[in-house]
Amino acid sequence: MATSVIKILLMSVSRTVSPAISRTGFIATRFNAEAVSD
Repeated sequence: MATSVIKILLMSVSRTVSPAISRTGFIATRFNAEAVSD
C-alpha cells in the first residue's frame, strides 16, 4: 500500500519537474550558443 502511494507521488513529481528541467536546459544551451557566437 505505502509503496504504491510513494510510486504515484514520484510519478507526479517527475511529471512536473521534467518540463522545468528541459526548459532550463534549453535556455542554457541557447545562452551558451549565443555566448560562443560572439
